[in-house]
Amino acid sequence: MNFTLRYISQILILVFSQECIWAQLPQTHIYSLDLEANESKVMVDNVQLLTNFNAQGYNNQPHFIDSESLLITSNWKNEAKTDIWLLNLKSIEINRITATKAGEFSPTIESNGMDFSVIRQTMANDNSPIQVLWSYPLDRSNGGKPIILDPATIGYHSWLSSELVALFLVGEPNELILYNTKSQSSEHVTYNIGRSLKTTKKGELLFIQKTGTTFHIRKYDPSTQRSTLVTATIDGQEDFDLLPNGFLIAGKGAQLMVHRPLLDHGWTEIMDLSSLGIKNISRIASSNNRVAIVTSAK
Repeated sequence: MNFTLRYISQILILVFSQECIWAQLPQTHIYSLDLEANESKVMVDNVQLLTNFNAQGYNNQPHFIDSESLLITSNWKNEAKTDIWLLNLKSIEINRITATKAGEFSPTIESNGMDFSVIRQTMANDNSPIQVLWSYPLDRSNGGKPIILDPATIGYHSWLSSELVALFLVGEPNELILYNTKSQSSEHVTYNIGRSLKTTKKGELLFIQKTGTTFHIRKYDPSTQRSTLVTATIDGQEDFDLLPNGFLIAGKGAQLMVHRPLLDHGWTEIMDLSSLGIKNISRIASSNNRVAIVTSAK
């Protein structure tokens, strides 16, 4: 086998969000590629389909635990909602990690390496849909606990440290905030952002700033509360990842593209996957020697 919400307007935004359980989920696949990256170049090969077990379903948001273990969001076993699954890329085993009534998405390893956080979809006391930040142990020893219940309009997140997490808040417009889980305080950063949030080795945040139809990747330093321009995205693409060597990787249709900060003005193709029937590359995740990509299944 290869394998939240308090205002009516905010509720409506969540209800019609593409990745919300109250909306129809698209059919997507996840592929893995071997990765070699050094100070000057990036090479990928050995493309493998990972989600043939759910060929007509939703398989998305890959996040590496390590080079052989991949957390994904999938609606396998229940097409109406998503749960978190663990793919062991060495033994080719698939294990269900969560099985809740509403569902979870966006699995992300926490700074301690022992737990992972998700956006958990559930219902508030007034039966309105909410999306909150929840933590689970990787060893599945218990049912986890909430990290943040308010705000409850969280769409995506990325950990900058053990206490500081960047949050994409769903709204009109979308908002980027930094939330301190120890002090339970938040800091507004900007509005009109894309869904990709990536943390550098120095604890800085890479995010996409949208200005009309122009999208740019920016880097935010929480110590100075300032952001700097990194590069323009590819044709309105709002998915990218940060490779171990500091380069950025993104998709353009069936092409995998790389940007070298401080070296390049644009993006360079490293592989065209169209001959394999792959198209519409969206989310990307990487480890030290692998890349996982999400593509349209149709």
